[in-house]
Amino acid sequence: GMDKKRGYNIKYLLLFTSAAALLCALAAYISINDTYKYTRERAAFLAESYGSQTRYELMDLYDDAFVLRELIQQGMLDAKGTKIAVHEKGFRNMSELGIQRMNNVCTAFDDMALITNVSLAMAEGPLQDGIPEKTVISYCFPYEINKSALGKNLMIQPKRDDAIRKVYRKQGELVIEGPFRRIQDNELVLTGRVAVKNSDGSPWGLVAVTLDMNPASPKYALQNINFAALQGQKYRYHLYKIENGAKLTIAASDYAAMAMTGGMKYDIELPNASCIIEVD
Repeated sequence: GMDKKRGYNIKYLLLFTSAAALLCALAAYISINDTYKYTRERAAFLAESYGSQTRYELMDLYDDAFVLRELIQQGMLDAKGTKIAVHEKGFRNMSELGIQRMNNVCTAFDDMALITNVSLAMAEGPLQDGIPEKTVISYCFPYEINKSALGKNLMIQPKRDDAIRKVYRKQGELVIEGPFRRIQDNELVLTGRVAVKNSDGSPWGLVAVTLDMNPASPKYALQNINFAALQGQKYRYHLYKIENGAKLTIAASDYAAMAMTGGMKYDIELPNASCIIEVD
């Protein structure tokens, strides 16, 4: 009789042990699942938070382009002379007064510390389908770091001509191009451009506001957004722009993050551009 009883005990013990193990496994699964859900929810929250901050930062800067367009179209900046004249500093078509007024407006932008270049490019030559033969950089601010671009015709810069034509076609809308490496110093930048019209409706040229996209630069456009906090929480992020179906990186936590898929995404709606931040 004793052996039989011991058999029962072992059987119950085994049953109890396996039930306990099952419960432990279930608890662990729930806990892992909860953690996973929590990190996914947290990643989604972070993507939205950083995405909206990024949008605010970029849109704030692009408002400047519209201010300049209005001032030029109303003739308040005296930004265009009557003949193709090159100023001693390399500015084109601009009176001394026009240069001074432009400098004053740019200096007054409260976000100028984050702008690497404000430039004016003027339409020159005959028109074809409303698009001028040349679009020549005639003004830049700050002057010293950008002066080498003065006098350059954007219509003949490789890969730049299509972007410029698009600005004229999207008359009055802001067109965002980049990130690309610019002519002056090969620096990685993002540019917002808006077309400007003469009073008769013909193209005057365009206004461009350029942002530095190099995190090591003192003028890095997203320096006010604390991306480092994401890495502190062990999250990876990738901020990119979709162009012709390809991802163009604007910022990323590291090189590997640029290849990540399946992270939590947030769409950053910008004029004529589609940006996404992905957090994993």
